[in-house]
Amino acid sequence: MALDRDDFGLFLQSINRCYGPECANRLPQTTDFPADIFGADDKLRIDSLIDFASTQSDKYLLSVINRIIAVANIQQSRDRGGNLDIKSAWRLITHSILTIPSESTISSIGSQGFLSIPLYIDDRVKAELEFIRIHIWDNSLSEYIDKEKCRNFSIHCHSFFARSWVVFGKVINDRYLVTKCKGPAEQSLFTIGFNGSPSNINRHVSSATNAGIDVFVEQISHEIYMSGATYRIEAGDFHKSGTAHEGGLSATIFSFTAKDGFLETSYVIGPRQVMTSEINRRMHIDPIKLLNKLDAAIHES
Repeated sequence: MALDRDDFGLFLQSINRCYGPECANRLPQTTDFPADIFGADDKLRIDSLIDFASTQSDKYLLSVINRIIAVANIQQSRDRGGNLDIKSAWRLITHSILTIPSESTISSIGSQGFLSIPLYIDDRVKAELEFIRIHIWDNSLSEYIDKEKCRNFSIHCHSFFARSWVVFGKVINDRYLVTKCKGPAEQSLFTIGFNGSPSNINRHVSSATNAGIDVFVEQISHEIYMSGATYRIEAGDFHKSGTAHEGGLSATIFSFTAKDGFLETSYVIGPRQVMTSEINRRMHIDPIKLLNKLDAAIHES
């Protein structure tokens, strides 16, 4: 852990932004933390933060502390090239979510068919963006998914380098080579736009708009990752992810970091005859049942 005292305010703000706006006035600020959680070197001391948490009863403060520790550990292991203790990070994340009411957690589903819960975001400068969230797949989510839309708009690329750690299940990551065509093809590139305030993390309507660029798509790999594994996706590389675990239950910790790769534009592949398609991510989906289901499955494995 190497979080500086001077960086703590921005770090805390990036954590707090990933809670529901309904609880914004309940979330702790820097003044709610004692000075002695930092050592003489001005580095955050986890043992002191844990000691402080043990004397507190405010559920939002405890939730935020759990996320601080989890996110800082994810960042450190990722940036230093070390191995993330995935189960430990997951326990902290789960406790953070289960400590507070469901509506205080931003939890929505998008075009790729998984539940997405943001944990940390710093998007002040796009070329320096960092975004950490968890992804959960389960067959019970099918009632919220437009299956045809999910199937037609599943292959995509990201503007930012991404890394995923598999917490549980069996995750599939298929990679594709996408080539622009001179003549008409079955599929085209679509650009992604958002309708809503930038502060509405994972709570917006996204639209895919046909860019008028026809493409040929060729699958180049079919990768399967089990619990404890990690995989990378370079900025601009086309892929689609899914689950092949029994009952569809799988979960990952997912990180975007622009400093490790950044492109100005990202795309999704869709049918050439479609001009635009929308995904509404404003619906809140209660994550509690799925988290409890995951915890039970993890303990049994």
